[in-house]
Amino acid sequence: MAVLVKDFESVIKRLESNYKDCEISQTDSVLNIKLPLGEIKVKNNKIYFYVLNESLGKLDFESNDELYEEIEAFIVTLQEEGNKCNPTYVKAQKNLEKRRGRAEFAFSTIFFVIFVLYTLFDLHWIFLLMVVLSPLASTVTSRFLSLYSLSKDWLCPHCGAKLPIERKRWHPCQKYVSHCPECKKLLIDRSMIRNLRDEIFPKDYDDYEGFDFVPPQKRGRKVCISFGILVLISTLILGLILTIVARRALFASTVVNIVFLIIAALLGFLLLLLPARCIEEDKADFSFMVYEQKILSFVGIFIGFVGIFFISAAFFTSKEDVSSAVICNFFGISFLFSGIFMTAAYQNRALYVYKSHLTYVTSFGRKKDFDIQQISYVKLSATDSIKFFDENRKKLFSIERNMIGSENVFDWIGMQNIEFKLSCTLQRRTGKQMEASVITWDEAYSTPLHKHIKAIRIGLIFVFSLFAAGCILPLLMWFFGDLKISHTIYMSTLSPIPLLLYYLAFAPVLLLYNKPKEATEEWKSKYIKFPTIHVTLLSLFLLFHVYYLWMSIILQVADTGRFMVLFIAIAAILSLLLYIRTPKHMRKKDGLAMLILSSVVLCFSMTYGIVLLSSTPVEHYPAIFTDSRIEGSDEENPSHYLTVLLDDKKDAELYVTKETYDLQQLETPFIVCQKNNVFGIRLVRLHLPMSKEVFSSVREKNT
Repeated sequence: MAVLVKDFESVIKRLESNYKDCEISQTDSVLNIKLPLGEIKVKNNKIYFYVLNESLGKLDFESNDELYEEIEAFIVTLQEEGNKCNPTYVKAQKNLEKRRGRAEFAFSTIFFVIFVLYTLFDLHWIFLLMVVLSPLASTVTSRFLSLYSLSKDWLCPHCGAKLPIERKRWHPCQKYVSHCPECKKLLIDRSMIRNLRDEIFPKDYDDYEGFDFVPPQKRGRKVCISFGILVLISTLILGLILTIVARRALFASTVVNIVFLIIAALLGFLLLLLPARCIEEDKADFSFMVYEQKILSFVGIFIGFVGIFFISAAFFTSKEDVSSAVICNFFGISFLFSGIFMTAAYQNRALYVYKSHLTYVTSFGRKKDFDIQQISYVKLSATDSIKFFDENRKKLFSIERNMIGSENVFDWIGMQNIEFKLSCTLQRRTGKQMEASVITWDEAYSTPLHKHIKAIRIGLIFVFSLFAAGCILPLLMWFFGDLKISHTIYMSTLSPIPLLLYYLAFAPVLLLYNKPKEATEEWKSKYIKFPTIHVTLLSLFLLFHVYYLWMSIILQVADTGRFMVLFIAIAAILSLLLYIRTPKHMRKKDGLAMLILSSVVLCFSMTYGIVLLSSTPVEHYPAIFTDSRIEGSDEENPSHYLTVLLDDKKDAELYVTKETYDLQQLETPFIVCQKNNVFGIRLVRLHLPMSKEVFSSVREKNT
C-alpha cells in the first residue's frame, strides 16, 4: 500500500524548520528532498539515498520518527563529509584554529604575568580587573578572530565573493555550502568527491561483519616519556629554588612546598616507568577495537603544566601562611595527576572486541578479560559514558562515546542481544526532546504585550543602557573629580532598579535563554532575548567596586547584622517576584536561575544605596579608640584595623589606611563621621578635624 505524502506532514515541518537548505517537493506518493550534494526520495515505506546522482541504496522505515532520524543522519553525514572535500572550508578552519591558539597562548601569558604581579606586590585591583574584564575580553577577541578569519579565508576561489556566514551570537562561523552563491561554481574538489560515497557507505562494509573496520593501533611510550621528563625537569628547577630558600631560613610553608614537590617528582618518575599495552591484536577472531583520541594527550599535558604552575605559585605565598601553601600545592598535585592520568589513558586505555571475549586495558596498563556471557546489560549515561554491567549489577568497565570506534559498540550490542538501557537523567532528557522536536506558537500563551514587541524591544535597550552606564560612568566621573561621593553611590547602586522593574512589567515576552533552533519563525517573533549574561557580568562588576571601594574605604557599615537582614529580605522579595512574573512554560531553562542569582548579587549593591539614601544628616563626634591590629606581615602590604567606640558605647572595627593607622598610633585626634538610618544601620568613616594642619605637624614629628 502506497504511503501518501500528507502522512509525512510532521516530518516535512521538522525538516523545513531545522534544515532550510533542503528543497522539498512532493506528489501523491513520492517525497523528494534535494540537498546540495545529494538527494533523498521516500516511496512505499522505503528511503532511497543518492549522492551526485549516484544511488547509495535504500532503507525501510516503520514510523515517522524513524524516517526523520534516517534522513537527519544522512544530511548531517553528507554535510560533514562535504566539508572535508571543500579545500576552502578546510583552509579557513585550520587558519582560524591557528589564530585562536595564538590568542589563547597570549591570554595565558597575560594571566601568568598578572598573577605574578598579584602575588608579589599584592595588587588587588589588577586581579579584580582581570576577573571582571577577562570574560568580555575573551569574547570580543574570539569574535574578532572569527570575523577576521572569515573575511580573509572564507572566499570563493573562483570569483572572490564572500561566502555565507552563520551567525551564532558571539561566534560567527562558516555556513555549509557546496556551491558559491554568486558564480554557482562547485566549491568541492571533484577528485575527492569519488571517495565521498565510500566515506558514508563503505563498499567493504560487510567484510567486517557489520562493523566499520578500525585497524589496531600500537602506541609507543614516547608521549608519556617526554611528559615525564618535562615534569622531572620542572620539579628539579623548583627544587633548586627551594634549596636556596631553605638554606637561608626554614619556614613552615617551605616544608610544605618540599613535601608536595617530592610527590610531583614521584608522579613524573612513575610516568616514565608506565608500561605500554601489549595485546595480541592480530588474532584471527579480532573484530574491532575502541581507543582514545590523540587530543586527549594534548589536553593532559596542558592540564599537567597548569598543575606545575600552581605548585610554583605556592612559592610566592607568605612564608608564615601555611594554609595558602597547602591549598596551592593541593590544586597543583590534583591538576598534575589529572594530566598524567589523561596522558596514560591516551597510551593504554582501549577495548578489544573478539568473537569469543573482550579485553579491556585500563589507563595504567592493567589488562582485564571478560567473556561475553558475563555482560548482563549495558547502560548509556547522560555524560555519554557506555557502562557494562554483570548480572549482579556490578560495573565491569566503561568507555566513552568520543573514543575512536565507539560507534561499533552499539551494533555489537544488538548482535549479541544484550539489554541496552538509558540512565534516568538521559531518559528524561530524551523524552523532553522528543516531545518538543518542533516548537510551534501556542495561542494560549498570547498576551496583549505580544502586540507591542518592537516598542518593548526599544525600551529594553534603553533601560539596559541606563544600567550599563550607571555601573561604569559614575565611577569614572568620581575618579576624575567631577562627581560627589554620595551622588556616585546613588547612581551606581540604584541603576539596576529600572531594568528589574522593566522585566517584572514585561516578563511574558522576555526570553531568558537562547531562542531554540527547532522553534518556528512565528514562535521566535513572539519573544525578545533578555541579556541575562551581560546583566550577570555587570552585576559582578558593580558588586566588586561597591564592596571593595565604597563599603571598605569610603563609608563602612557598622551594623553588619542588620545590613545582612535587610539585604536578605530585599533579595527574597525580589526573587519571589521574578519567579512569579516569569510564565510557567519559560521556567524550564537555566536562564531564570541565572537571572535570580544576578538579582541577588545586585540586591547587595542596591541595599547599600538604599541605606545611604534613607540616612539622616551627618553627625560628628570625637573618636575614642579601644583597640588596633595589623593583619599580615609588614612586607606584603598588610591590612590595618582600628576599633572605635560609637555613640551608643558599642565597638566597631573599621578598616583604615596605613597612613591613618600611623597617625592614630601617634595619638592624633580623629573625628567619627556617622550617618544614621531608619533601618537602624549606621554608616561610619574617620577623618581628621583639621586635615592639613594636623597632617603637617605629625609629619614633622616623624621626621
